[in-house]
Amino acid sequence: MIERDGVAAATFEAVGKQAGYSRALASVRFGSKDGMVRAVIEFLAARLEARIAFRIGTIESPLERIMSYADAMLSEVEQDRLLRAYFVMMAGAVGHRSDTQAVFLSVHDSVRETLRVMIADGQGAGEIDSALDANIVALSIGSLQLGISVELLLDPEMDMSAMRRTVNAAILRILKAE
Repeated sequence: MIERDGVAAATFEAVGKQAGYSRALASVRFGSKDGMVRAVIEFLAARLEARIAFRIGTIESPLERIMSYADAMLSEVEQDRLLRAYFVMMAGAVGHRSDTQAVFLSVHDSVRETLRVMIADGQGAGEIDSALDANIVALSIGSLQLGISVELLLDPEMDMSAMRRTVNAAILRILKAE
């Protein structure tokens, strides 16, 4: 519903009806529409994190983990309509200066920190250029993923396979120790 119609359409009545429950149950469970939106954001972020962790869990090389992380994230966004709702909600929160901006920022900070740790590990292993600022590079990679995810909302016909290959090539060029 949110991916198709936006956050404004996600009323307690509409959510209750789609879930097969009453409006009152959604209201009691979440307290407010903001509470409901926060719960959805947290659920989607946790689900994405778990799916990516599963995909990259056995990869030992920090550089390969980062490459696989970026590819897995974009692949999940491409395949999961529910996950694309996250980016619809984020765009609405940014556009309306909503209080939920802080929840999105927290999720994005978590992604940045995950990437920062992987980059620092790669620098320690000599796989990634030690002159790079791990925090700035992590923010850059996260921002690249975010931009592509939003672009997919605008252009659902975008060639995500080509995009994922290009992103991985760019990340490799940025990170690779000479």
